[in-house]
Amino acid sequence: RTMTFAFSSTPLHCTKTPSMSLISHTATILFTILLCSLIFHSHAYYLNETASTYYNIDYSAVIESPTAWNPETARSDQFAQCVCNLHPNICDAFCCCDPDCTNEQKDLFKDSAGNELCLLPTYRYVNSMKCVSQTEVTFSNLPPGLASEIASQNGLFCVYYDQSPVTGNTQYYDAVSDLTSESDVTSTVVTAMQISYPKKMDFSQVFDATTTTQTSTTGYRLGNKIPIATYVSSTTVLPQNYLSVSGPGFSAECNTFGQFGTFQERIHPARSCVQKITNLADACASGGALNMLTYYDSLYIARTSVGGTSMLSYVPIEVRSGSESSNATYSTSGGTFSCSSAVKKLTYILSYSDTTNAITKAEILVETQTVSTSTAPSTSAPLYVEQEFSLIFDDASNSGLVNNTLQSRSGNPGYVLGSVVKAGRVETQDSLTAVQERINGLQVYSGSLCTDQVLVDVGFGEDLISSCKLTLTQAELEALCTQIRDDSSSEVPFISHTQLDDRLGRYGNAQSINSSDWIQIYSSARPSPTWTSADASCSNIGATLKMNIVIARSGSVVNEQWEVIGAHREQLTTTWKFDTTLGTTNDFYLQWRVNFVHLPSQERGQKLYPVPTLLPQLPNDVFYPFNLVFGAAPAQSIPVALLVALLSAGMIIVS
Repeated sequence: RTMTFAFSSTPLHCTKTPSMSLISHTATILFTILLCSLIFHSHAYYLNETASTYYNIDYSAVIESPTAWNPETARSDQFAQCVCNLHPNICDAFCCCDPDCTNEQKDLFKDSAGNELCLLPTYRYVNSMKCVSQTEVTFSNLPPGLASEIASQNGLFCVYYDQSPVTGNTQYYDAVSDLTSESDVTSTVVTAMQISYPKKMDFSQVFDATTTTQTSTTGYRLGNKIPIATYVSSTTVLPQNYLSVSGPGFSAECNTFGQFGTFQERIHPARSCVQKITNLADACASGGALNMLTYYDSLYIARTSVGGTSMLSYVPIEVRSGSESSNATYSTSGGTFSCSSAVKKLTYILSYSDTTNAITKAEILVETQTVSTSTAPSTSAPLYVEQEFSLIFDDASNSGLVNNTLQSRSGNPGYVLGSVVKAGRVETQDSLTAVQERINGLQVYSGSLCTDQVLVDVGFGEDLISSCKLTLTQAELEALCTQIRDDSSSEVPFISHTQLDDRLGRYGNAQSINSSDWIQIYSSARPSPTWTSADASCSNIGATLKMNIVIARSGSVVNEQWEVIGAHREQLTTTWKFDTTLGTTNDFYLQWRVNFVHLPSQERGQKLYPVPTLLPQLPNDVFYPFNLVFGAAPAQSIPVALLVALLSAGMIIVS
């Protein structure tokens, strides 16, 4: 799908530039700001929506009549029991509860002594415990064994939110229903009156972090770097440090050593960067940044993390079947300097053994482009070319790949703070309805010029404000304003592009084949602008897109799972006025705002208490200044022996 906004009879294509962000947290809001020094002057705006932007839908697996989501499902001890399983169809390293892991793979998740090195299967709420000095507590009426066990920790008396078999209690968050209309979402946001942030889910490993740096003679461990080598002879290679994936530096220019690849890390996302070309012929030749030979020819990947110098310990990097395979070619003709089959996107795909974690195959998947210019690039007038690089791991069957991309979850099920917000659009085929998921999730524009097409990811739970500018002549401003006014299907460039998706994943493990896994994004009517020739102004133009995403906790309080329950977006208006004193062109700014809102009143913890006894009860504030349970606690029964002792003494001492 391609949308073109052209204000010139000879539109010029503008390529997408890097997606990178510098994020800083404040007490109330998170700003994501991208400063990009690259400048492209153009009077046309091309928003290229290609098939590679979305995952393919397997309609043979689509659920024809999916069961509507029941919020009570989260109030079960079977809910969210393997949060480390973040990749469908492949084994997540050290995730011992992952059903995709074979027994042979699980045997690899052990140290030399045979102890299991497993990620936590559930999220443990780090603030579930409150402690005071033992000297401040005279007695406790907590269940036998519980108090004595935790009271020995560094002289502290601690109370935590318990859902152990000792009491038979389980504490869950209130079940929250989806917000199913625009008014439901907007009224909920107004009622909230504040922006709140979820606590980051911590997938801390049970074993010491230094374990991941150990090498293995049979394969790789989680986090190991990937040794590479160059060809010497049919039996020998020369080790060359580790495999690195190009990515953006601070200035967005490509850095060859942007990031070392590490084995089976959860996320190795595609990263865009811009190559600064000062000599197109050199860049197009073997060894140049635009030639695919540079990235694989005579390069070998170590089968295990040990590496070595023997050719038998390595596998060659090959071009994947179905990939573009022509090497770049430089040419000059009619005053045009060109490099055909130049690298546009390059993905390393490393396949590994299910039983040993040894790398069995190394491939590259390449998409090319033709780079041309009417002026020979030089040091003083360089040519900037956008490229994208990524690294993915897959088992030997490639079962985890969709569109040659490793499909990832943003949580299982609940979202992890900062993870990609799953986004997509409804698609139908015959009687089947599915959601085509955007590969990079919810994104908005940022950077210097909107025409650079810099997209930044929206991280779950992280409020974001970003902007970019359009450079227009007075005639272009008038044409844009009147076009939107007269054509109800027209939108402000780039603002429209970020409204293509109409669904957000309820949880981080939402599936395309199940339409009930997704929440509808409601949109307010687009404002209609007015052009005034007298002062060359366009009033009431929707130059800001604001999205409110309502989120809630679910599941038990010691294994909380974040979900999306509603979303709404609207265009905020302003007036763009052309000032001739500033020159023949003026800059006009577009803005995106994303707010995450949740209602504490919708998320009160409910606990199933034992049948109350007939014995006298302690007051609620006996352990002031802290409570025994989340929220207001019911009174606690006094053990009989303690009651007799207290009545005999004639008083209760609480310090």
